[in-house]
Amino acid sequence: MLPSRASDLLDGGSYTPMNLWRYPREAMADAAVADQLEAIASELVRCVPLLPSVLTPDVALALIERDGEDAWCERRWIEDYRAWIAAACGRAR
Repeated sequence: MLPSRASDLLDGGSYTPMNLWRYPREAMADAAVADQLEAIASELVRCVPLLPSVLTPDVALALIERDGEDAWCERRWIEDYRAWIAAACGRAR
């Protein structure tokens, strides 16, 4: 997910993998760096405090399982989320 689209996480969210050397489409052109960084910072300041109530471990796990590319880091995240959920909730996945 592009950092400037952080608000998308508050509306159901999606996971967009970028593990296999795909770079964000909004690559920073020299002329627009300050404006892009300001927009990203503004979105993060607005959205990040709300994420814990929307992007729960169960939701994050489901998004990675659904949209992932089976990259090594995704497999590790899935393993860690399952272990955390099992420990925190007392249920196995």
